[in-house]
Amino acid sequence: MVKFALKITAKLENATDLQPAGGADNGLPYLFKLQCTTCQAVSDNICLSTSDPSSTTYKCKGCNAQGSASLVIGYGQPVTKSGQYATLMHINCDGFEPEDFTFSGDWACRSVVDGKYHEFQFTDGKFKKEEDQIKMIISNLEATFVVDRT
Repeated sequence: MVKFALKITAKLENATDLQPAGGADNGLPYLFKLQCTTCQAVSDNICLSTSDPSSTTYKCKGCNAQGSASLVIGYGQPVTKSGQYATLMHINCDGFEPEDFTFSGDWACRSVVDGKYHEFQFTDGKFKKEEDQIKMIISNLEATFVVDRT
């Protein structure tokens, strides 16, 4: 079994502490694809949730190889600085490698202007709020999976 760290980054304007609403371990639907380590076929999006972190078994559509994936809670950190990566979640995989994370569900960030948290959903990979003297923009979302050797 291989442990992967899901790392995210974004361009933050007048915002900090980008994370899933309620924190990384609070029920966010983690959507991503799995690539078979036997034949390299890529699955459709799968969904794992922290509300059920148990291992889920998958079967490759290309070669019928079986494997599993599960979330490992307790590693999530918010993105605090524009352009810097933060670990969102760890994922244990056997027979597959995760790829193509989709930013979905409810997210939150803190305004550097008023210090309050604002919840939102990304639209076209971006969030923009301009009202009441508050202008926040979150864009250039990126996610990568890195083998965690700890």
